[in-house]
Amino acid sequence: MIRWDDSAVNNLHFPNFCNVAHTERDVTLLFGNGLPAATPGEPMAVQLRERVVLRPLAAKLLATLLARTIHTFEAEHGALGEHFQPLPGSATLHAPEAPLLTVEELSEKGRLLLELIHSLGVPHDTERSIKLLPGKLLANRFLLGLNKDRLTPQAHTRLPVLCKRLGMPAAFISAFNEHLPRANYVHFGYEENEHSSTYKAYVEFIEPFAQALEQRNPDAEPLLLFIGYKWDAADSAKHSITEYRTHPILSPAGIRTKISAILDGPARDIAEGILETVTSRTSKLVYIEASEAANPRQSFDLNAYTARLQLAELYPFLARIAQHYALPAADFGSFYERFKSQTFGHLSGGVDRHGQSFLTLYFGGEKQRS
Repeated sequence: MIRWDDSAVNNLHFPNFCNVAHTERDVTLLFGNGLPAATPGEPMAVQLRERVVLRPLAAKLLATLLARTIHTFEAEHGALGEHFQPLPGSATLHAPEAPLLTVEELSEKGRLLLELIHSLGVPHDTERSIKLLPGKLLANRFLLGLNKDRLTPQAHTRLPVLCKRLGMPAAFISAFNEHLPRANYVHFGYEENEHSSTYKAYVEFIEPFAQALEQRNPDAEPLLLFIGYKWDAADSAKHSITEYRTHPILSPAGIRTKISAILDGPARDIAEGILETVTSRTSKLVYIEASEAANPRQSFDLNAYTARLQLAELYPFLARIAQHYALPAADFGSFYERFKSQTFGHLSGGVDRHGQSFLTLYFGGEKQRS
């Protein structure tokens, strides 16, 4: 019997490149992550993550164990292909095959928001998300982002009118207008569940965050990055305000520690696995924590658009999320097949205002702000 001591383990999750080399003395296994070429025609770069050197006999024994394991796997799950299929983001980055958002799939309230944003006549970002709860996959969610510097004077003055058309509570409109002058971005969102629908409006303050990044002060206090105003689309008396604070200078190890303080069990393990995959591709991460007054909400948000991962590259984690939350297989399969080629944006998770554990995946709305 063998007792494994994993105190010094160095995990490597799902490399998308591997190779084998040998000399007369040893066999070397190379594992890494293929990075997209900076310019067309340039050779693919591979970031080497692990090098394992074996004696030839140990390599032979490993090959025997792998062959036995693959035989068992195929007997249980079906035959694997004969050729390695590169993951999106390595040699080839597949373009999304399905539109991110269509008017036809939206309810009347969702269409109203989309039409009001379109009526401003200015460019906007579109981002989708899915919220995962025990037994539920909520996919009717989207966010539309506006760069305030690109708003025309007419569009700028119409924002409060837009808020009123959406039924935003009067107190929220007043606060929104108060914060608008120093906001850099404005976002409007919509989401549905089986019982209700919710409108959201966010003001985002980039300048203090950018200054903190320049100063590189590890002791900097968390900064207010977003204020979110949320109200029930049918009953605006049901409303809440969420504050989102970012930790400007936080290492991956520091992010992991904070996530572990919010999540536990399988959800924590999944989030940590996604974090490790993301940090194999980028060091530019934005970690945010959200809070609301007078309810148990405690959650985090990890923005990882700079990793340029596609959802397909996170499939093992998505499958574990589906299993952990006992999601209907048809719902998960439909979501994955439609959006697997979209860019993974950020992961949030924790406990929502109703005390339920959740994870949310955002995708599609890549933003260039660096």
